[in-house]
Amino acid sequence: MHDAALPARHRAGARHPGHPLPGRAGGADLPRLRPAHPGGARGGWPGGAGRRGPPPGAGRGERGQSRHDRPEPHDPPRRPRAASPGRPGVRHRHPGAAPDRAARALGRLHAVAALRTCGGHHAAGARDRLRPLLHHAVGRGGVRRVSGPERDAMLAAAAFMRVLREGLDTGLELPEALVRSTRVLPGSARRVLRRLDGRYTEDEWGFDEDFARAVEPLFDFLYDHWWRVHVSGMHNVPGHGRALLAGNHAGILPWDATMMSIAVLREHPLPRYPRFLVLDWAFELPWVSTAIRKVGGVVASPYNALRLLEDDELVAVFPEGVKGTGKPFSERYRLQRFGRGGFVELALRTGAPIVPVAVVGSEEIYPMLGQSSLAARVLRAPYFPLTPTFPWLGPLGAVPLPSKWRIEFCEPIPTAGYGAEAAEDRRLVLELSEQVRATIQQKIYENLVERRSAFV
Repeated sequence: MHDAALPARHRAGARHPGHPLPGRAGGADLPRLRPAHPGGARGGWPGGAGRRGPPPGAGRGERGQSRHDRPEPHDPPRRPRAASPGRPGVRHRHPGAAPDRAARALGRLHAVAALRTCGGHHAAGARDRLRPLLHHAVGRGGVRRVSGPERDAMLAAAAFMRVLREGLDTGLELPEALVRSTRVLPGSARRVLRRLDGRYTEDEWGFDEDFARAVEPLFDFLYDHWWRVHVSGMHNVPGHGRALLAGNHAGILPWDATMMSIAVLREHPLPRYPRFLVLDWAFELPWVSTAIRKVGGVVASPYNALRLLEDDELVAVFPEGVKGTGKPFSERYRLQRFGRGGFVELALRTGAPIVPVAVVGSEEIYPMLGQSSLAARVLRAPYFPLTPTFPWLGPLGAVPLPSKWRIEFCEPIPTAGYGAEAAEDRRLVLELSEQVRATIQQKIYENLVERRSAFV
C-alpha cells in the first residue's frame, strides 16, 4: 500500500482546494494497512508521530525510492518543526463537516490483527505469506514436521517418481522405466512387486512366510480386538523340536487353528509357525485353499503329519474331525469321539509329546442352526451349515461373530518313553486318546466358567 496523498492545498503549487480526509485521525490504523511515518508538518500544521513508529525503509524486493508526494532530496531543504506529542500526524476533520458514509462503515470494522509498532517492515515473500495461513490452519504449533515411517515413505515415493521420469526422458519404455525405478524403493515394496511378478518362495507344502507376515495385521486385529483372545499355559509348548498340538475344532473355516498359530507366534518366547492339518475338501474352495496353504495349512493325512513331525515341526491336529465342526449349536463344547486315535499313533511313532489345547469361543462365531444336504452335495462338502447370517446375507454371512476367546495349552503328555513299536498297541493308543479328550473337555468347562459372557 502507498501513503495517502496530502491535502491539495498543502502541496506546493496546489491548483485545487483541498478537502478533509474521510477517516478520523489519531485512531487505530485500518486493518491490513501498513502504518507509515507522518513526516514533518507543513503549512503551519504541527505534525507528530502520534502512535506510529519511525519511517520504514525499503523492504526486500522493494525499490528504495519515494512512494509519495513528499519533498525529494533535490527539493529545497525544509526545517521540520518539533512534533507535538499529543497531536496526530494527519490533521483532524474540520468541525461541522458532514460525516462520510465510508468513514462510518470503516469505523465499525474490527482490526484483524494488531499492527507492529517498531522497526521497519520487510516485503513479504511467498514463504512469509504462506506461514500465517498454515499457522492458522494447523494451530499454534505451525506446520507439523513429518518424520519416521511417513517421511521415509514420502522420500521413497519422490525418488521413485524422479527416477521414473529420468528413465522416460532418456527414451526408455514404460515397463523398463518402472523396473529401473524400483531400485530406490524400500525392501518391503520391492517384495510386493516381486510377488506380483510371480517371484516368491514356498516350501513343499505351499507355506509362504512372506505372505504369512503380510496377513498378520488382519490376524492381529481379530486376535486383539475382534475376539479378544486370552491365552494361558504357553510354557507347555516346546520351543524347538517336534510336538503335536491336539485341540477341539468348530466352524467350517479353520479360524481356531489360525488363532492358535498367532498365539504361539506372539506369546511364546521362541515363536515359530505351527503347521495345522485341514480336511482335504477345504482345499477345493477357490482362493480359500491358496490362503490356507500359504499360512501353514496342510492336507490332513497320516503321511503328511508323519513327514512334518520327522522334520521337527510343531503340528496342530483336531481329532474330532468333521463330527466336531458339523455338530449343531445345541451341542457346543461337547467333544465328540476321537475316532481310532490316529494322532496318538503318529505321536508314538515319532516320539513327539502331545499338548492338549482347549479353545473356547470358536463355537459362537458360526452358530449352526441346521444343515443343507442338497448344497453339501453340490459343493461336494461334508456338510453345508445354516447359520443366522449365512447364506442369508451372502458373503457378509461368512464374517465371524465377535465372541470372546480363551485358549489354554495344557500340560504335555510325553510319548518318547513308549517306543515306536507302541503304536501297534491298540489298548495304549485308545487310553492315551481318551486321556487327551478328557483333559481338553475339563479345561473347556473351566474356561467357560471363567469367560462368563460369550460376547461381552
